[in-house]
Amino acid sequence: MIDSASDDAQLVFEVTRFLAWEALLLDEGRYAEWLALLAPDIRYVVATRSTSTTESGRTALPVLDEDHRSLCQRVDRFALGGVWAETPPSLTQRIVSNVLVQPVRDATDSLAVHSAILLHRTRLEREVEQFLGRRDDTLRRTPAGLRLVQRRVTLAANDLPGKNLSVLL
Repeated sequence: MIDSASDDAQLVFEVTRFLAWEALLLDEGRYAEWLALLAPDIRYVVATRSTSTTESGRTALPVLDEDHRSLCQRVDRFALGGVWAETPPSLTQRIVSNVLVQPVRDATDSLAVHSAILLHRTRLEREVEQFLGRRDDTLRRTPAGLRLVQRRVTLAANDLPGKNLSVLL
């Protein structure tokens, strides 16, 4: 969670460029290159919003909870054509906006990043779906550049907005 955003324009540009590059790789199906942007200790969670509230607010219902190994397996299945929901592959366009960045306290190499994601997916002739949500990421600065350490996507829906979630957000 970001309490206040950085006013360092260069930092915000660097992170926004990273997120735009990541979106392009996913839209073009360049999954091996996308995997190279992930830290080995990645945690990738997608949740829907619950219609019920608790004292601390709305709860999230996890749809996916993955690590580096499971994301690599997913990418391998894409490459081998083993994902029935992606045969033929979806045509996707991701829009990432509302990027806010804040250095993580007590971690000089980490950044907390909040963004909004809109994924437009078209399959076959008439299947059109949109996934809208917020992303809370942690990026780590490495000698090879920024790497995604954690992503939590909370969809702006109380149910999965499509038939399945075979694409990456």
